[in-house]
Amino acid sequence: MKSRVWMGSFMVLALSAGLVVACGDDDDPATPTPDSGTPPVPTGDSGNPPVPDSSTPDAPAADGGVEASAPITPQTTTRIPNAINPYGLTFASDGFLYASGATIDDTSDRVLAVWRFKDGVLDTTFGTGGVVTTAIDGAESSFGIVEVSPGNFVVQATTSGTAGKVYLVKLTKDGAGAFSFGTPVVVPFDWTDGDFSEWPGANPPVYNNSWSIGLDKSVAATPKIVVFAHGAPAKVGDLATQRTDNDRWVARVLADTLAPDPAFNDGKAFTTDGDGKGLPDNARRGLVLADGTIVSAGYTDYGTGLRNHVVLVRLKPDGKVDPTFGFGTTAPGVPGQTKVNPFVGVTGGFAEAYAVVRQSGGRLVTTGYGTTNFEVPSVGLDMVVLGFKADGLDPTFGKLGAFAWQSEGDKGAGLGAAPFTDRGRDMTILPDDRLVFAGVYDDYASIFVLDKDGKPDKSVGVNGVIEYSYPAAFFKVVASPDGKQIAATAQSLNQTGDAAAPLGSVLVTLKVGQ
Repeated sequence: MKSRVWMGSFMVLALSAGLVVACGDDDDPATPTPDSGTPPVPTGDSGNPPVPDSSTPDAPAADGGVEASAPITPQTTTRIPNAINPYGLTFASDGFLYASGATIDDTSDRVLAVWRFKDGVLDTTFGTGGVVTTAIDGAESSFGIVEVSPGNFVVQATTSGTAGKVYLVKLTKDGAGAFSFGTPVVVPFDWTDGDFSEWPGANPPVYNNSWSIGLDKSVAATPKIVVFAHGAPAKVGDLATQRTDNDRWVARVLADTLAPDPAFNDGKAFTTDGDGKGLPDNARRGLVLADGTIVSAGYTDYGTGLRNHVVLVRLKPDGKVDPTFGFGTTAPGVPGQTKVNPFVGVTGGFAEAYAVVRQSGGRLVTTGYGTTNFEVPSVGLDMVVLGFKADGLDPTFGKLGAFAWQSEGDKGAGLGAAPFTDRGRDMTILPDDRLVFAGVYDDYASIFVLDKDGKPDKSVGVNGVIEYSYPAAFFKVVASPDGKQIAATAQSLNQTGDAAAPLGSVLVTLKVGQ
């Protein structure tokens, strides 16, 4: 049963115990997620870590979780007018919150946009009515904004079309306090000059796409930007044998010039082909550690009977693969990768990773979605969380390394446009190692919280979930540097600027503690 609490012009749905959350779909059209169907209840595995089952001794208690140190409660809900998918979000040193995305300008063109907020409220003194924009080259999207130094930001943009590119552009403040964009710079990659005239075949890749950027401040004097992306595979000498699947790639550029960092992989982007099998590799968000180590999260479709596996790639600060990292790969020439799908077995389940964080003890945790039959048979999609130790899934996390929220077990669910659709789209971490997720539950925007060991945090909402009435996904979530505030932004309901509905998105903030 769900109870509804009003927040401004939006409602918050407090989920009853034992339930979970989900969101809308914007996966790459070239690499759609396989239909989930209704796989049978798990009965085994196929060389992967064991499939969790409800008889596992450390299953969550019936009351839905454990006490946590500080409650998390909804604070503000704000509509962002004219916004298209504000998927970049960061708390800055000036006390403001900045969001990057796109909007439609006066000439009906889609342009890159950044908004600014104070205490969850749009700051209309920023730019023009709260937004600063710039046109690049095509239908811009933005998944990332980072602050390099006070008043100086780098914003990521991806353009679409037959030769989509990944751009970085500076956003800086002048002496009078006004912000403006600089000249966009294409992130270097083998095909990013846009010249696909040599492409072997009629249809070049639709795009190179980036879902994330990170800031590398391991050398304070020379901050760097790390770009997590995928797209056309690296150009090979014999174009007659050129592969046409996606490759994952990571680039690092100098923050002051946006030029390639010569200390990273000999000045070139690092590229990898999942398990060395010429399969479509999809990068999502990534992580830059304090020492400059890089972790890229994503997934690869391994085909019939295997389906999508979570694939993590770890690079050393010099841009070379870390050969000490990884398990589950079958190709000896592909070190530095971890691949896992704990739900495949005879059930045909799958798992994807959209984000990764590192807890203080070194455990890596990912979020995404798949089909799991975790507690009940999967009807729709399940929000999937995996915890990793150095050599595999960490059996002390969740249940044998995994946790999944399933709205199928909620008698009050089944109301969304895509009933029982639960997805994790992004995550952040609090100072006490609790994990905060953004996504959807029963196809409604939701925030989820697990304790440090992968159990639902019952101090939050009901059973660790707060569900909003907004019928699309939260796509980005961040925590303030002091850990006292959480902010999340949502997928836009209208993304084309037509008359079907007004453009706009939603920003919510949540308070951590009393």
